[in-house]
Amino acid sequence: MSDPSTAYSSAPAAYPPADWYPDPTGEGQLRWWGGLAWTEHVKPFPAPAPAPALIPAPATPALTTTASYVPMDSTYVPFAHVVAAPTRIAPTRSANTLPIWLLAVSPMLSVVAQAIVLAAPTTALIPILWALNLGLALGFIGLVIWDRIGIRGLGLTPSSPWWFIWWALLPSPLVYLIVRRVSLKRQGVISNAPSNVFVLVLVASGLVAYFALLPLINARSASIAVDALETQLASALAHETATTWNVECPPAAPILTANSSFTCSADDSDGRAINLLITVDQRLNVTFAPVDTAANTLSS
Repeated sequence: MSDPSTAYSSAPAAYPPADWYPDPTGEGQLRWWGGLAWTEHVKPFPAPAPAPALIPAPATPALTTTASYVPMDSTYVPFAHVVAAPTRIAPTRSANTLPIWLLAVSPMLSVVAQAIVLAAPTTALIPILWALNLGLALGFIGLVIWDRIGIRGLGLTPSSPWWFIWWALLPSPLVYLIVRRVSLKRQGVISNAPSNVFVLVLVASGLVAYFALLPLINARSASIAVDALETQLASALAHETATTWNVECPPAAPILTANSSFTCSADDSDGRAINLLITVDQRLNVTFAPVDTAANTLSS
């Protein structure tokens, strides 16, 4: 059978072009249209292309309460820079030596030592106080040297010796205590207690000095001034009469109080006794005059 597509290929423009069309007889097939008339050539409809197989979607896994993977670092946060909190270095040993505790309570030791000297019945009070203060300063320096030796014995490094030299020029060990505290902290050893105790003792010793030591100082100063006045009066009377005199004034004489007056008694080697009126002016200048007629030749 010849190819129907080559037959009846010419057709007027009013007819459909030659091609396969559904058979008009209703046979469920295709029949060739030659351009002018139907031909006997037939063929079945082409089989439809098979539909693509549908791939089933994967089943959603069931949620479980037990995680299948646990990261080793549970603190991990994605896309975040996590900075660990600083860790305080726990002190492994104490650097609070015996000399540093003595240095911490040194203000109270100084007040007690001065109170003992002021209460002592001595006429050389000023030189003794100067010697006491010098001894306390040398004692503080000795305690610092002792403490630095103890720090080295603990395997630590004491503060720079330049700070020690600078402290030696100051009247208070507070500078050394602060520098020592900072130096040990940098080595991982906390030693805050001595400097804290020093500040508390310094405040307490200041209160003790104000309420207890200051009145004692005033009393001793007045006593020294009275002793000096008795010596000056005896010298003045001896100059006037060419005789040795012994003068006694009241121990509580207000010699350091402006615009005050009091009476002193005097007796010489010949047995004469007189009373002297002592007057203290606004500027604490002292004058005296006899109050007995037997000694009217004396003048101030």
